Amino acid sequence: MRKIGIILTSPIEGGTGPFVHEDIEVVFHMRSQDGSLPLIEGTLWAFIDWILPDISGLEVCRRLRCDPLTAQAHLTMILDEDDVALRRAALTAGADDYMMGPASRNAILDRVMARRLVEREVNAV
Repeated sequence: MRKIGIILTSPIEGGTGPFVHEDIEVVFHMRSQDGSLPLIEGTLWAFIDWILPDISGLEVCRRLRCDPLTAQAHLTMILDEDDVALRRAALTAGADDYMMGPASRNAILDRVMARRLVEREVNAV
């Protein structure tokens, strides 16, 4: 079974229980205030809020990109408003993608599963 670990920077609507579909198991983890990472198995995704109580979401994104353990993670910045400058700043900080908040379990799983389908099609060619 392929495992995907998702790090969140804030609680999401719909909860954070594990999700299993076909050959994929998705496990959600909350980011700790001290920045330490939980034990992650498999592919890592992070959904990072633009505004956090203790640190800038952009700084979290930069730190994840600089850490050898998380440098290859798929990072999505969660924006509060649809603004070109904010989107550009998120991508410049190292995010792979952005989405409008607030994030929900379904929106996150939709993105992860859509990416999985694209990878499956590319690998089949």
